[in-house]
Amino acid sequence: MKKNLILLLTFLCANICIANSQLIDVAKRELEQAQREYSDALKKHNTLISEKQKQYNVVCAEIEKAKDLLLQLKRGAEAVSNLKDSRLFYKNLCSELSLELERISSKSIQPSTSSGEIYALMKSEMQNSFCQLSLATFPVTAFDVKTKERLQGKAFSVGGFKYFVSTEKSGFLSSANIVYGSKYAEEINSFIDGKSNTIPVDLSFGKLEKSERNATTFLEKVEKGGIWIYPILLLGVLSILVTVLKCIQLVVVSTKKSMANFNQEFLNTINDEMSVKQKEDLAFNFVCRKQVQLKCWIEVLSISAAVSPLLGLLGTVSGIIKTFAELSVASSKTNEISDGIAEALITTEYGLIVAIPALIANALLSRKIKKIVENLHISLFECVSSKK
Repeated sequence: MKKNLILLLTFLCANICIANSQLIDVAKRELEQAQREYSDALKKHNTLISEKQKQYNVVCAEIEKAKDLLLQLKRGAEAVSNLKDSRLFYKNLCSELSLELERISSKSIQPSTSSGEIYALMKSEMQNSFCQLSLATFPVTAFDVKTKERLQGKAFSVGGFKYFVSTEKSGFLSSANIVYGSKYAEEINSFIDGKSNTIPVDLSFGKLEKSERNATTFLEKVEKGGIWIYPILLLGVLSILVTVLKCIQLVVVSTKKSMANFNQEFLNTINDEMSVKQKEDLAFNFVCRKQVQLKCWIEVLSISAAVSPLLGLLGTVSGIIKTFAELSVASSKTNEISDGIAEALITTEYGLIVAIPALIANALLSRKIKKIVENLHISLFECVSSKK
């Protein structure tokens, strides 16, 4: 009985294990199917995201096009406004001309009245009508091109050119609301007041004014360079003087006549009683003395080549310190900050301008001196050999 019960329990356990394994297999298959479905859903989601991203990019591009179109519409509106003003002006002018022609035709013109007088009368009437023209102005806040100060005034357009008028300053008006060309202020004010029918135009739209404003003279650069530019210029002047004098000296010394004079000067210091060793020592000493004479002041060039960039670097550091000192002050102006930057750049520029030519001149002159000394050495030892 017990054995049957044990067998029954064993059979039940085996069936339970088989059922559990089947359930596990079913769960695995369901899990794999769920993973596949999740993977497919993730791919679809990524595809949908990429499509939405493309649609977003297309919409952004359309928005940019719409912005450009809106800008063009604004410009077109400005042009239409100008055209309306011009149309109104010419319409009034035509009506005045027609009235004038009717008035002239109603009069009895005497044979003594010439066509030139009639033309002069019509021209005078047209000029008076043009001078009485009232332009459409609008208030605007602009900035001075030099001081960057804020200016309150009125602006108006003539064709594609904009102008600024105020009690403080008048001139051309750029697209960034920068006022420049103040030298034409009198003509612009006369035009807007109706005293003149001509107005200056800037065909370069500020480019010529900007190039003239940025152009600086040598003295202006020196003034902006600060205190450290003066020793740099002093080294530059000394380098030029030394280079010119040494070139003249070396040209004179390298001639055959000068070499012959050196040989004769050396021969006058020796006699036949001296040994060959003594003569060679005297020749060597003579060459050394001439070498020292030729190299005199040549060190100025090497010093200039070495010191000028360092002075330029010192000026750069000084200018940057000045710039940061101005930036630390809340009330600092733009021109004060630009002065520090200009000092930093100008000293570096002139330091290199002095150093590079000085370095080249030092190398060329040293090479020339070396060649002259070698030729003199050979010439003197030939003299010693001939006197043996």
